[in-house]
Amino acid sequence: MSDRRKQRMRYLLRLELGIGVVFLAIIGFVIWKVADANKYKAKKEITTSDTTEITEETTASTATETDTEEPAKDDKRGPYATKTYTTHDFKETDNTVVLPAANILTAEQIAEKTSEAEEKGETFTVDYSLELTPFDDAADPPTADDQFERTHILGSTYMVLVDLDTDEIIAERDADKVIYPASMTKILTVLTASDYVQDLDDTFVITQDIVDYVFIHECSAVGYKVGDTATVRELFQGTMICSGADAALALAIYTAGSEEAFVELMNEKAKEIGMSDNSHFTNPVGIYDDDLHCTVKDMALLLSVAIQNDTCVKAMSTWTDIVATSSDAEYMQNFHKTFEEKYDTASEDGVNTQLDYGIEINNWFLRRIKDYSTNGKVKCAKTGFVPQSGNCCASYLMSKSGKHYICVTANAHSSWRAVFDHVGVYKAYTK
Repeated sequence: MSDRRKQRMRYLLRLELGIGVVFLAIIGFVIWKVADANKYKAKKEITTSDTTEITEETTASTATETDTEEPAKDDKRGPYATKTYTTHDFKETDNTVVLPAANILTAEQIAEKTSEAEEKGETFTVDYSLELTPFDDAADPPTADDQFERTHILGSTYMVLVDLDTDEIIAERDADKVIYPASMTKILTVLTASDYVQDLDDTFVITQDIVDYVFIHECSAVGYKVGDTATVRELFQGTMICSGADAALALAIYTAGSEEAFVELMNEKAKEIGMSDNSHFTNPVGIYDDDLHCTVKDMALLLSVAIQNDTCVKAMSTWTDIVATSSDAEYMQNFHKTFEEKYDTASEDGVNTQLDYGIEINNWFLRRIKDYSTNGKVKCAKTGFVPQSGNCCASYLMSKSGKHYICVTANAHSSWRAVFDHVGVYKAYTK
């Protein structure tokens, strides 16, 4: 083989080896880049996963810290809240007078039976011969020698009398049975509102929705018209003194922004003060609802807390007042002049009196019971009525000896019957 040919073969071999090395280098580079890319992707996925987990943990941690740092409920409450109060645990004792269950018709049953009788051309009458009116036989607490029948005092189906000084249930009739509290509900309304109201002199304008609500549900009312301006203080007064649904709903909306939000606060308050699982509320007015209920024992507990709140006591203890219906300066000047004249134009029909510069409102239970001997003074009271509950009342008495009692009754056949029941119970069982 010639030298030229050998040289040429060596050149080709070196060229092929060079090309092979370059090709292998390219393949190696590609493999390295792919491997690096996969490594980067895997690393990114791990990093993203870790970041997500950390973010979730941080979020959870932040939520926990926020919950922890949220102000306590008491810190949110206003200057009229009762932040510390005595809670009671009313118990029966060996001395508790347990009255037998009553077979008393409700106002709704009386109306039904009366209507049925009229359709037949008959007359339906209710025999209340066992009722004592005006309780001549109960002028003094009974003694062992008396022929006094304690069960004859009570015309209400449900009753409880508690001694606030000892937490003893003095007397009761079906005190743990579920009732519909009607407008006694408003005690919880004012107690709940007092926790959150910041300024009693702040004002609220009555809306069409509030007036419609009262009309549709046929509620008792202060008598506000659309556009009337009331102070928060007057809403408290109107809610309790004359059981005004317009005032109660306005107070609820002012306090919580809506009726629904306020009802949540009401049920929270009921649990806070120790009312039983038998107690649940669905509106601030006391309009009948199957899911709005409690017991007379629970209502006594509610009143025992409410009387420890100055704002509530003021509203529950005033038996006549005048509320303004405008914030106009000239109007208010004339209103205050009218108020100073101390109008008392109340009529027995219980209708609130429209005055030139406001509305006169009255607590008819307090106006009526003050004329009877109750072995003390009834200081606060709140009545209620819906056909399903009959006439109800919760009242607080300080006896002549300085003791403190609460009486709650439900399902009496008339508002006067409720008055007489409280008179009779206080006469018979207080010291």
